[in-house]
Amino acid sequence: LPLGGSGDYEDNLKKIVTVHNQTHWDKTKTETGLTKPPLILGLHPKHCLSVPLCITTDIMHLAGNISNLLITLWCGTMDCGVNDNTDSWDWTVLKDPDVWIEHGKDVSEAGYHLPRSYDHKPYNIAKNINSQYKMWEFQLYTFGIVPGLLHGILPQPYWRISASLSVGFKSCANIISCKLNSRTPIVIYRVLTNQLHSSRAYSRLTPSLSPY
Repeated sequence: LPLGGSGDYEDNLKKIVTVHNQTHWDKTKTETGLTKPPLILGLHPKHCLSVPLCITTDIMHLAGNISNLLITLWCGTMDCGVNDNTDSWDWTVLKDPDVWIEHGKDVSEAGYHLPRSYDHKPYNIAKNINSQYKMWEFQLYTFGIVPGLLHGILPQPYWRISASLSVGFKSCANIISCKLNSRTPIVIYRVLTNQLHSSRAYSRLTPSLSPY
């Protein structure tokens, strides 16, 4: 789909709402990727992001991709170039299997301090990352638990990236849920811009594999 608020999306939406019969609808649906106007268009434009960027699946996949990226960096499991070596990475604080196992236990224990609104505490990520870990658990892990657990363990430049991502992601979530004031977008911009500059700490990654 085109970017939210783009002319292409609006034009495609007009096409889908002006179809005359089932055959025309089937053809237009295939061409545009749309089936009907989303209910969220009924909200005031000032209180939501433009479609389709406001759809939760985009946020979900963003959280999953960032979580996977950071975990592979910290565990040293990301593929690297022929002239690089994960042994030279000083951010692989979870690379040791014993450390990873203990980290998983800490994640599970941290769940006892969460409010009941989280349904249940997250599973041990070291045991369940490839099977039972749900997207909300990755989101909670990356943007809620990790900044606390890895403080003082992850070298400061990399920890600041994690903390900035946490603030930026939570702020974006607040925008979607309309919990914002007039300065919120400015704060998000400054936090994420600072994070982008800080990400140069990972600059030793080969350009083709660099997450930034």
